[in-house]
Amino acid sequence: MLCLAFVKEDGCNKMQCPWCKTLSCYVCRQVIDGYEHFDQNDPDDLELSTEADKCPLWDVSVEQRHGDEIRAAYVKTMESIQKNVALLEDDGNEADQSAAGPLIPRPHSTPEVPLVQELPNPQVPPDVDYYNAWYARHPETDVEN
Repeated sequence: MLCLAFVKEDGCNKMQCPWCKTLSCYVCRQVIDGYEHFDQNDPDDLELSTEADKCPLWDVSVEQRHGDEIRAAYVKTMESIQKNVALLEDDGNEADQSAAGPLIPRPHSTPEVPLVQELPNPQVPPDVDYYNAWYARHPETDVEN
């Protein structure tokens, strides 16, 4: 597991965390052991690539990879949103509602929290004049040294 997120600007797809030295693949984001994870053929010669199940060691265009990842995330998010909207706009069949089960009532024993305006104003304690308080002490409480 890597310590921090990273974005590759150029170079090969084998990434190493500068703090914990963990190796990872920039393409599939998996922790790897070394170069055996990668297809080490030239990315420009796609017909020479015989290892289809391996990630490419070099990217032809990092910007294209980032753009593809952004588009894929956008499509996945939009599909999820459309699925959730479809669930909200359900036509209300009783079979669908009964499958969800009964609603759980909210407990009535929850205490009401008063508004801030209903709280009493804090009273500031009076200033104590310690110098004059020493002279006004009660004589029966004096302790002789």
